[in-house]
Amino acid sequence: MIKLHLMLGALWFIYCFFHSFFAHEKVKTIVQRTFKVGASTYRIGYNIFALGTLVGVLYVHIITASKQIFTPTPFSMIMAGLFAVTGMVVMLICISKYFKQLSGLFKESQQSTLQTGGLHQWVRHPLYIGTFIFLIGLVLAWPSYSNALAVFIIIVYTVAGTVLEEKKLVQEYGEEYLLYQQRVPMLLPRLSGRN
Repeated sequence: MIKLHLMLGALWFIYCFFHSFFAHEKVKTIVQRTFKVGASTYRIGYNIFALGTLVGVLYVHIITASKQIFTPTPFSMIMAGLFAVTGMVVMLICISKYFKQLSGLFKESQQSTLQTGGLHQWVRHPLYIGTFIFLIGLVLAWPSYSNALAVFIIIVYTVAGTVLEEKKLVQEYGEEYLLYQQRVPMLLPRLSGRN
């Protein structure tokens, strides 16, 4: 059982690594020059690759036998539902907002604008926090070791990636983003309200 979970953890880690590797600016530039493709074509290919590999990892994840950490109770199932629905709503709001920019299906404008309205007035990365909330809901509903392991790896990977992404955003938006960082927390909203 431990070997299976180590293999599953390694598979999730490899997925995360390649997800970031092919999103790196230098890799994008090399692939675009080598294969003579534009940014939109690369983004479409990247999204197909990311989705295809995610489906493969999820398939292996689902067929991997794993023991439960605890037996779900009616209360934990209610909490699971609240977390999952809340996370899904946040994710859908963000995905609908980002779809045009991130899908590669639409011509990108030369200059992107910093998003600070809507959910971005509470946290700088609402899609990520929405994903975390959703995943925690899934673990509460199906509390297996494999689910907890996958969620742990995804959260650690995303937080580490967010720190690196912040550096890129500072380069892209400069002083505007530095001021935004001072006003709005990265992932966890302030309980005392906004500044």
